Amino acid sequence: MENYIVLDLETTGMNPFYSKITEIGAIKVINGEIKEEFSMLVNPLTEIPEQIVSLTGINDKMVKDAPTIEEVLPEFLNFTGGQNMPIVGHNIIFDYSFIKYNALMIGKSFERKGIDTLHIARKTLRGLESRSLSYLCKHYNIENNSAHRALSDTKATYEILNYLKKAYYLTNKELFMPKPLHWKPKKENPITDKQRNYLEALLNRYQLSINKSIEDLTKSEASKKIDEINFQYGRRA
Repeated sequence: MENYIVLDLETTGMNPFYSKITEIGAIKVINGEIKEEFSMLVNPLTEIPEQIVSLTGINDKMVKDAPTIEEVLPEFLNFTGGQNMPIVGHNIIFDYSFIKYNALMIGKSFERKGIDTLHIARKTLRGLESRSLSYLCKHYNIENNSAHRALSDTKATYEILNYLKKAYYLTNKELFMPKPLHWKPKKENPITDKQRNYLEALLNRYQLSINKSIEDLTKSEASKKIDEINFQYGRRA
């Protein structure tokens, strides 16, 4: 497996339904060598929680003029090429779920096979205290000066994969084979009464309309619309 995409995201939280992507980083590996890079900040159209700012260093000011995910995602999907290149990541299902969900939201498909360096490390490095990305960087003396920034973490993941392959590929080839990634969005809940009342108040206050009946919105769609209005017009007092 010499051709693949290494992917890492920064987000406002852990849940792809309610949290937003703030940065996408990816590298394209051809014949085992890094050939192209992709790195873009994303405007989440909502405030970034303080604990996330402390972790990633990405703040509201940095993403204020960045494109939204609807603009960035088609560029990323184009970067990944056809459906044959597998994706690699450290706990790849996390990044995959965010990309797949947001792709579905703009009418795109994202079905890939993947390789999880976290899974490989857990199977082969059982004696380590941790198999987190930061711990493995220390274990292998990998410099990751911009930890928790997407592109830097993809490069660290690429190096970790190479160390793992060198040590364990010949005896554990199956671990390094791309496997289908299974993640399906859970059934969406309808808009809540609290969301309905709040959204209606926002629409009335700013004399806005939306292209879908409020009653037909799902809980996550309502949350997204509320975030967009608050971001553009400011939070209600």
